[in-house]
Amino acid sequence: YNMGDEKSAYEILEKEPEEYWRNYTRIIFYAKEGRVEEVEKFINDLLETPLDELDENSIDLNHDVGLIYCVLGDKNAAFEYLNKGLEELLIRPDGLWIYPEIKTLYGDPRWPQLLDRLGKELNFDFNAP
Repeated sequence: YNMGDEKSAYEILEKEPEEYWRNYTRIIFYAKEGRVEEVEKFINDLLETPLDELDENSIDLNHDVGLIYCVLGDKNAAFEYLNKGLEELLIRPDGLWIYPEIKTLYGDPRWPQLLDRLGKELNFDFNAP
């Protein structure tokens, strides 16, 4: 999708067997396309889903919602949900470095604070050079 081949991206997306990841990826595409109303509806539906209805691979939904807000450019909401995920210890630390969308947060003064909190939970200094 980053290469600009939207049609192929959507075709590949429809082959994703897990509904959660198919919907999540679709909403990332919608966010990149500026389809904010559809994105907000998806987020609201997702947040209303009881945790026991989410599969074990999607339990860290605050992380996923934070990522969606990164794509939308809403840093405040992104940090809100990433911090919620950290409070619940439901966050994928590796995702903080591998998803290009999250790089929009790196220069924000709240970024090192988030890493400090994560480091305390995992006993690791993520801010070390």
